[in-house]
Amino acid sequence: SELSGIAWLGGERYLAVSDKDGMIFPITVTLAADGSIAKAVLGRGFQGAGGADTEGIAYDADRRRLLVVDEQGPALRALDPGSGSLLGHAELPPLFASARRNLSLEAIAVDAEERRIW
Repeated sequence: SELSGIAWLGGERYLAVSDKDGMIFPITVTLAADGSIAKAVLGRGFQGAGGADTEGIAYDADRRRLLVVDEQGPALRALDPGSGSLLGHAELPPLFASARRNLSLEAIAVDAEERRIW
């Protein structure tokens, strides 16, 4: 319960993030021919470093890292996709210094072609 964001790793592999405790869960999703979900299996979760109110998750395939946004702080962290350990964090624009608690970063996406984070 309380899964907030999901990131595609390739094939049938996904990772989802919990917005309650920063846990990251592997999910295997099998799609039917019509695109509907035929089967989904939630794997054993692991703790993502520094997560308190994680909302969004994206996979940066070029750099082989997860990008996770957290409303507490707010924060944008880069994590190892296998262990959840902290690889780094981004300096957010000053606009976020006045963000109200639980009303800031909700989602994240990676544009690999343009090498941008949205």
